[in-house]
Amino acid sequence: MKSAWTRLTPSDLQSRLSRREMEAIRRAAGAWDDAAAQEILDQTADTARGYIASSAANALDPAPHTVPPELRAACLDIALVDYSQSIGGVLLDPQGGRQKAADRALKRLEAAAAGRFALTPPSDAAPGSPAPRPPTAYKKPTLLTRPDQKGSW
Repeated sequence: MKSAWTRLTPSDLQSRLSRREMEAIRRAAGAWDDAAAQEILDQTADTARGYIASSAANALDPAPHTVPPELRAACLDIALVDYSQSIGGVLLDPQGGRQKAADRALKRLEAAAAGRFALTPPSDAAPGSPAPRPPTAYKKPTLLTRPDQKGSW
């Protein structure tokens, strides 16, 4: 089944915050900054896309900064911690729940990269088209040994 990949928005991030957390952010930053939130969301989406592209079984949506629906929550968990740190670390997280959620989200991205977490392909991906392979590292050629060079000595 194909699904639409979407770009995360600041309102998506705000919907994950409690009222107390929003008040703490407003006190620390003066006001909610949509531009800063969008920049962090785009960086988080690009990180997720990097994980996705590392598996040949996955295809990327051609639109920049988009993520599949299965990774939206994971990206928002990571972006929430990053946004709070960008404005002075005002995240109200006495039990460490937000940071634990971000850690679990990173593990989910790693699972997608390893092919252990299924993602639906983007809606405009060609059927059966593999994801672009990331560049591979240079492999040093093996040197010939004396037995391989029969008769040269």
